[in-house]
Amino acid sequence: MVRRRRSAAVLVAALVISCLVLAGLPLPAKAAAEEKVLCIWEDGARTEPYAAAYDALDGIRDDGTIGLVRDGKHGYVKTGQAFAEVCDVLRFGTLAELCSLDMGGLDKLERAAIMQAFGNQIYYAGGAFAIVGDTVAPMELTQADCVRLLDGTLPRDYLAETGASALCIMGPSAAITADRLVGSGIARVTAVPPYAAEQDALYLDTPGGRRLIAALPCAVSLTVGDCDFLDAGALSPCEALVSLTLPFLGGAKGGPEEDGTLLRLFETKNGAPMPAMLASVTVTGGEIADDAFYGFELAQVTLCGAERVSPLAFVGANVGIIHAPCDALRLSGPYRTERAPCGCTVYTKEDP
Repeated sequence: MVRRRRSAAVLVAALVISCLVLAGLPLPAKAAAEEKVLCIWEDGARTEPYAAAYDALDGIRDDGTIGLVRDGKHGYVKTGQAFAEVCDVLRFGTLAELCSLDMGGLDKLERAAIMQAFGNQIYYAGGAFAIVGDTVAPMELTQADCVRLLDGTLPRDYLAETGASALCIMGPSAAITADRLVGSGIARVTAVPPYAAEQDALYLDTPGGRRLIAALPCAVSLTVGDCDFLDAGALSPCEALVSLTLPFLGGAKGGPEEDGTLLRLFETKNGAPMPAMLASVTVTGGEIADDAFYGFELAQVTLCGAERVSPLAFVGANVGIIHAPCDALRLSGPYRTERAPCGCTVYTKEDP
């Protein structure tokens, strides 16, 4: 009799669950917890509970699948077309595309992966937008890992206040200047044309040529690539700069320059503070003007490759070793000189 009662109870439970499924209603909690995910690991594929797959989430891979990692082993979960389309909009979409986004077609793990990858990002276009529910909507985040600049510019100190470590420049409608990076923790920049991010520097391609517009606060050893213009203040965000290589000094390559000083590149709204840790500067081309290094205390300056060096380039500067194609530099303090194999003169400061 007892066995018959248990069999009847099991049958009733099965019928209830079947009816719930047919009616489109949620399953009881115990049944819902049984949701499985096909995880493809290095040592083979197997289905796992959603909770286990969620705990192993490791971002979105380059091939569009959901990455997994557990105990040093990597794996992935395949995704659908809807997931790929959502990722494309979140990475490259306009504000209109973001605000019309609908993530309702994603499964539970896909939603979790989206939130892990994009949930702590700000989309900025005259105001802050972020993922809210199934779409992107206005939302004031006080902290974020990444700021994506879609249109216009950012308020001053905005990057510093959000604590963001990454900045994405999303196209020609975005406008960014070095002063917006000052005091921030931005360590990585990605950009789409006409902007270009290379190493720790951000450039803008214009009809007249490429401009260096900013260097990152994290830059320690910075080599500015081939460009045609160096914006005033472009190096002002650099708080940790130790070594600097420039293609020329001044505002424009090969053009007349009223201010050809190194200090010009560190200008801010509050003046031009000296970079405290900068020790070595190399300039590989162009003309070095009067007072070029005024105010700087450096261990070494190398100007081999410069077309011309003014004898007054180091007035008001204190430099330990100078390597320059000029044998008549006016320097304060005793220096010994020697001829380098390249034909330049090497000046080494002596103890007074």
